[in-house]
Amino acid sequence: MGWIIFVFAVTGGLAAIPIGLCLGAWLRARTRSALVLGIFVLLTGACVLLFLPDSIMTQKWADAVGLCAVVLWFAGALIGRYQIARHYAQREGSEFGLSLAFTLLFGVWYLNYRIRPEFPASPKISPAD
Repeated sequence: MGWIIFVFAVTGGLAAIPIGLCLGAWLRARTRSALVLGIFVLLTGACVLLFLPDSIMTQKWADAVGLCAVVLWFAGALIGRYQIARHYAQREGSEFGLSLAFTLLFGVWYLNYRIRPEFPASPKISPAD
């Protein structure tokens, strides 16, 4: 968990964008659902728009884009939480607990921390071998 805190401190929290994109790509590869990846691509675009100068983006538009960014942040985290829990439940046959409170507080930082490594199933050896 220490490296997550370090990366957060160094980037001011902006490393959540590539982490969210990686989480979305991971879910796309595992579950064939591109929903989380799409949400974080939209969030990336919203963050780029929020860094535009005031001469290009008016305050009214900045407020709307900021609200969309907040909604996308929580939607991506909650949908990602559901898809990760479902993936591990199908793969392992048991419930994979993810805290709703931590998901809402820390978003993709928490989800990325909780993902377990997946190892391929060991090959079955027949008795004749």
